[in-house]
Amino acid sequence: MSERFGWRWFFYTPWRLAAAVVIVLLLAGTAAALASSGSTPGYRPDGTGAGPSATFPASPDTQIPTPGASNTQPAGTSALQAATAFVKAWAGHQATQNAWLQAMAPYCSAYLLQEMSSTTPDAVDSTKVTGPAVSVDTSGGDLTVVVVPTDDGVQSVKMQLLPTGWVADDIEAGDQAGN
Repeated sequence: MSERFGWRWFFYTPWRLAAAVVIVLLLAGTAAALASSGSTPGYRPDGTGAGPSATFPASPDTQIPTPGASNTQPAGTSALQAATAFVKAWAGHQATQNAWLQAMAPYCSAYLLQEMSSTTPDAVDSTKVTGPAVSVDTSGGDLTVVVVPTDDGVQSVKMQLLPTGWVADDIEAGDQAGN
């Protein structure tokens, strides 16, 4: 094909023009999807979702504590005990967001603590734990799901065993045992 006919080839028939438009749109859509997949808020490669539903921009003075650095869990703390302690801190409604994050830090994974930094204690309707925690995932290993009852219903806490102890990696309202 000579240079003078190269770009006009698409206009010879309506079918060629339509095919060219479809190809360009598919390439643009694929490029946009690839560009956004790396920056989707809450995206987790393990498919566990986006975390807390009520999120607000973190205030500039919010200090995210280092998870595990202030880990005060006693040796041998079980997943049930750690989940209960986490939910108590989560539902505690501390005076400031920083105090709230500090209270949760010993019982949070880095991921969940980062997610919690974009919400406020006021977004949590629960105010206290109302009963004993129950493990709903008995598969063992270093991941488990614990259901903790609160005055606003049960909270499902996905727990992960780290070298420093059990930490919460996600929290969802309701009994998520079927997930």
